Amino acid sequence: MSTQISSYHEEVSMEIWSGIDVAKKTFEASWVAPETDLREFHRIPHKEFQMSRRGVRQYLNWLQSHSPTPVSIRVIMEATGRYSLKLFSWLVDCDPQLAPAIVNPKQARHFHVSLGLRNKTDSVDARALGLMGRERNPRPYEPPEPPRQELKELMRQRKVLTETLVAEKSRLENAGDARSVRNLLKDHIRYLERLLEKIQTALDKLLERNPSIRRDLELLISIPGVGQITALTVLAELGDLRRFNRSRQVSAMAGLSPHNQNSGTSRNSARMDRMGNPEVRRVLYMAALAATRYENNHLARTYLHLIDDNGLCKMAALVAVMRKMIVLMRALLISNSIYQDDFHSQAKKRSAKK
Repeated sequence: MSTQISSYHEEVSMEIWSGIDVAKKTFEASWVAPETDLREFHRIPHKEFQMSRRGVRQYLNWLQSHSPTPVSIRVIMEATGRYSLKLFSWLVDCDPQLAPAIVNPKQARHFHVSLGLRNKTDSVDARALGLMGRERNPRPYEPPEPPRQELKELMRQRKVLTETLVAEKSRLENAGDARSVRNLLKDHIRYLERLLEKIQTALDKLLERNPSIRRDLELLISIPGVGQITALTVLAELGDLRRFNRSRQVSAMAGLSPHNQNSGTSRNSARMDRMGNPEVRRVLYMAALAATRYENNHLARTYLHLIDDNGLCKMAALVAVMRKMIVLMRALLISNSIYQDDFHSQAKKRSAKK
């Protein structure tokens, strides 16, 4: 099947976008040609397939049947956790040249609204995604390496267990005198603590097997305020920070880019856009708080400078420190050097020499 579809890419005369709305047992696909008019939205071809390798093969046959001339076919879908990742792997196995793109559901929803569509169904979402792919031409999704994917799953499971443990300890403190209930809570707390110990053991083994991740961890925890959990969370959620071409890209992925709301006579202060990863923002917030408690580091001095000299409120200054921290993380990984308090001045000197 892959040779049939791949042969279509050898002599390309047009590009077709196929939007896919992924569900647990099925996925709805569309077929959007370059000349498709929005006024003919309801005529865009679409069809439902089973969420399986066989369904993927049937889907590729369906794409071929709608392509009478050689075309380049691209696929776009929303991020739906393991379902979209599973479908991504099946599509790439069948034909890597499909180059599936996985987009932020919030961005897809905003594009859906911009089309003025009144209904939200699987078929409507699939057709809207196809139009989004044709208009925005998103980059193909780059799956993380298996060790980094394992790190991501371990850190997310750790977060769930930690939150559950905190909730159970709170229930124990507020429990009544019923011994049976208190004993159940204590047993559950001990069980959660054992699971957290197992996760820590798995993390230690993962770092032993992967020197590159271990080295990244060593570099990040050299930053004031950044501990092991903060560093591992950033590495798990954002992946290898070296892959970002610009510092603004990594701050945008963390949801820390300034968001200005100035129009006409209205002048509002810049805020975080909050479009990025909320878990990264959470750990960076705690790390920035820790870093600004002491005045003997660049981050703390930046914080005080923004408050005393620039007149920013404490929260705005703290967000600026968070943004500087994630940018600094990327810089340390690229330069493969630990944090030094004069790192910024040295970086300016190096850029000036160039």
